[in-house]
Amino acid sequence: MSRTPDDEAERPGGISRRTLIRLLVGLGIGIPILIETLTLLGLVGQQFGPGGTETPTPTFGPGGVSVGGELLPETAAADTLESATISAEGWTFAMTVAVDNRSDRTYELRLRTVTTDAGERVPGGGESDPIPPGESGSVTGRWDLPEGASPASVDVVALSRDGTVTKVEETVKLGSVPVSGG
Repeated sequence: MSRTPDDEAERPGGISRRTLIRLLVGLGIGIPILIETLTLLGLVGQQFGPGGTETPTPTFGPGGVSVGGELLPETAAADTLESATISAEGWTFAMTVAVDNRSDRTYELRLRTVTTDAGERVPGGGESDPIPPGESGSVTGRWDLPEGASPASVDVVALSRDGTVTKVEETVKLGSVPVSGG
């Protein structure tokens, strides 16, 4: 490549064509590298900086059962979600359901597998003692979730008996579950 007098000549602004091209190429490469470096440093600082990261409160889409909601509205007994929390220490999900047996049959409620928001099935749960007609009881289920996971649904089984057994099995979508402690 041969040089022309214009390559080295100063422009009216005091800068040569070659210097201008070098400056523009440097900016074109340097700015994205600077942005990526700052982003990486921000993420590292957020993760390992003083105080660590705050634990977010998981939330789920509309339509899920939240505290105060009925798990199985189609049964004669009222299965009301009394509490639901995730303990940040150990990442244990616990939920308690109050059962008011308004039927004329003995009633039992079982909480089975939880499915996380990532689709992972986690065994655990709990079951109530048999609840006679007109009486109340409760059941608390516990599940050790993978760290950072949120419960999206729980498999629920309701049994009612009066010589024969009626069984209702359903996967119940859960609403917002707060994270406590940690």
